[in-house]
Amino acid sequence: VESKRKKVIGQKEVEAVIAKMARIPAKSVSKSDTESLKELQADLISHPRADGYRHLLSASVNRQDVADTTTTSESLRIGRTRDVERIERTMYLEWQRARWESDTAETAASALTANIRYVWRDVDSVLVPTRGLVALGELGAGRSFAADEAEGFFGRALARLTGYWPLPASFFGQARIEAGRVQAKPGVGVPDTLLFRA
Repeated sequence: VESKRKKVIGQKEVEAVIAKMARIPAKSVSKSDTESLKELQADLISHPRADGYRHLLSASVNRQDVADTTTTSESLRIGRTRDVERIERTMYLEWQRARWESDTAETAASALTANIRYVWRDVDSVLVPTRGLVALGELGAGRSFAADEAEGFFGRALARLTGYWPLPASFFGQARIEAGRVQAKPGVGVPDTLLFRA
């Protein structure tokens, strides 16, 4: 008689799943980390207009606790986008507020930015690419408000190139190179969510 065995799902298995979702190493995920990844986002996009553009409205609230730091942020985005087979162009205004806290320090800043983003695609499938290239370029300029540091103007640039190539047994590889920069006068506070981490 074959006995039925019940697989027990413990803390280790839960942490592994959460680590995969959060894209962080499983060994660095604690019980508190699994309970503190919270995000709420809503997106509204209109039907295409005669010129091909669609209006968009997006809002999000995010809280993330990692180790002894907590980052909370809120954002509101309004703009328009045009997406054809190879090129996607998006122009939008965005308001962001972010607060970063640790056991020894904390920072807070808000910002209003104007942004333009282009995405160029040369892939075999837009939904599930397995061969080709995707290039993204984004430029933004804005002003920070109510910062713990000085208020002022700043610029932001982002470039990203992603490549896909097929592998045996229905697998495919993916590689990405990315560069970003925030330019501001010394002492100007920029929301933590707009900065780049090495």
